[in-house]
Amino acid sequence: MCGEMCDESGGALCLFDKFSAMEETCDSVLSILKDGEDIPDYAYDIDRPDVVDFEGHGIDTSLGDDGCSRHSYCTYCSGTCADGSVLTYVHETYGIVNIPTLKKAMIKILQTCVDLDYFSESDIPTKI
Repeated sequence: MCGEMCDESGGALCLFDKFSAMEETCDSVLSILKDGEDIPDYAYDIDRPDVVDFEGHGIDTSLGDDGCSRHSYCTYCSGTCADGSVLTYVHETYGIVNIPTLKKAMIKILQTCVDLDYFSESDIPTKI
C-alpha cells in the first residue's frame, strides 16, 4: 500500500494516511485483490507470517527518537488513527504501539481489516 512512498522515504506519511481512513484503505485492499493484476500470491494469505526484515524501502527514519515517524504521527494521525481503534488494535495484537508494529499491521493489512471488522475473511477473493 505504501511501497512507492517508502522508496522515497515518505512511508510514515503514507502509513498514517492509510490508518486515518481505514474504511477507504480496506476497500482499496479488496479492490486491488479483486483486480488481481501483479499481486503476489502471499497477498491473499490472511495468515501470512510476520515480517521481520523491513529492509529495501527507503531510509529508515524510525530509529532513535522515531524522527520523522514520531512527527508524522502528531501531524497525520487523524480519523480512525486518532479515534483509538487502530492504535488499540495494534497494542492488543503486537503488545506495543511503535513504528515497527504499525508497519506490521500495514504489511498484514488483510488481517488488520478483518480484525477491525471492515470486511470478513469470506470477502477476500481467492487467487485463481
